[in-house]
Amino acid sequence: MFSLSLSFNRPAQTPFKEAGTTAGPTCGRTVFGACDGRGGGPIATSYPDRMVLNTLAVVATILLAGAATEPPTDASRREPLSQRTDVDPDEHRWVPIFDGTTLEGWRGNPRFWTVEDGCIVGRSTPENPCTVTTYLHHHAVLDDFELTFEIKLEGEGANSGMQYRSTPWSTPGDGFDVSGYQADFDKAHRYSGILYETYGRGIAVGRGQAIRFNKDGSKKEIEPARPDADLKKVLVAVDADPATEGWHRYLIVADGRRLEHWIDGQRVMLAEDHDSRFAGEGILALQVHQGPPMVVRVRDIRVRKLGPKKQPEEVNP
Repeated sequence: MFSLSLSFNRPAQTPFKEAGTTAGPTCGRTVFGACDGRGGGPIATSYPDRMVLNTLAVVATILLAGAATEPPTDASRREPLSQRTDVDPDEHRWVPIFDGTTLEGWRGNPRFWTVEDGCIVGRSTPENPCTVTTYLHHHAVLDDFELTFEIKLEGEGANSGMQYRSTPWSTPGDGFDVSGYQADFDKAHRYSGILYETYGRGIAVGRGQAIRFNKDGSKKEIEPARPDADLKKVLVAVDADPATEGWHRYLIVADGRRLEHWIDGQRVMLAEDHDSRFAGEGILALQVHQGPPMVVRVRDIRVRKLGPKKQPEEVNP
């Protein structure tokens, strides 16, 4: 059992970053060279000072790696960290970042986000429609990590995903916009598993693809694509399985410039990002997409920090 005592005079002296917000993109001043037509708002204030303590507690616990137990193992799901030879898996325990009862450590529009039955729930209804895509931010800034969670969607046209290494924006919407990488997920499984870059490259890597982005922005296939129909078949089977009740297990790996998405035990996306738009750190954020009525349920959200390792060499186009 580890214990930790923290004391500091002001947030600027802490060794961990706290997420803040900045002005949103406009057509004259864009993020990652893209614009969706929404004007930028004024620079928003940083998260409350009390959130710094939460950031320290989460990140320090991850680094100490002794305060959380491993989730149940699944023989059908590869654990990328456990297969690496440059780190000791015993020193990198899963740490919960959702307590199952409150939104402590998370920040979003209370019109759409709540906690029910041990799940984070994002809900858009005819009486309370989500007319602008909204996000629930986690305050800690992460760089290299593995993130696992379970997700379930309800409603035709339901669309969600997990942003990571992302940047908060204050825009004319509800003030909770973000830019950056997204591990996509939707009810129809048209996009589930793809790499989407919000305010950036859009659909950057399709399901089943393994792509390297070069410095000049060009793309190159680094592995033969896995058949999309076969990958989707597994997702549809989980939806129909009474044992799972429609819950899907997602795993995101952000390891230097290498990004991986895994769903239900299968790797569905691989990217190596050497583009100038590469993001090495940022926040996590859950999405409720604008559109028809929907319910997004997420539970068992855990993260583990990857150990220090040499940055991959730059790849020339």
